Amino acid sequence: MVHERSQEMTGTRVFLREPILRLLILGLLFVAALGLRLYGINHPPMEFYPVRQYHGALLARGFYEWLMTGNLKTVPPDGIIEPPILELATSLAYLVFGEHLWIPRLLSTLCWMVGGVFLYLIAKRIVSPNAAVFSVFFYLFVPYSVFASRAFMPDPLMVMLLVAS
Repeated sequence: MVHERSQEMTGTRVFLREPILRLLILGLLFVAALGLRLYGINHPPMEFYPVRQYHGALLARGFYEWLMTGNLKTVPPDGIIEPPILELATSLAYLVFGEHLWIPRLLSTLCWMVGGVFLYLIAKRIVSPNAAVFSVFFYLFVPYSVFASRAFMPDPLMVMLLVAS
């Protein structure tokens, strides 16, 4: 009886105890975070470590030319730094959609968003589901992560794979 009364007094606890409402909040967080990352995604990648992003773009273009002609002519001057997973995926997407620089940035964004799903699943097991929602909110909306998650770099893929593992 006393426990029910204390729950009535704190409406937020009762509100976030309903799983469907928690999923609705998570859905809104992911939609807002995706919208935030898609805003201006077709602009040149100058907001976060542009030299490294252009390295990936040059490598993806080289792989795209290799898929089209069979010759790997375009390679960054410093060569291949790490396994070019995102660059290869980008070159395959170039075959389908054409060569646009927003494609690898979208792939990086999607990797970061999938990482948020895995983060929620982990945090839900470690702490309460409400704290897991907060951890996803923090993961998606910290300003550094907004810029880093849409950069054409392997970091969003690495973070997703790290959280998924």
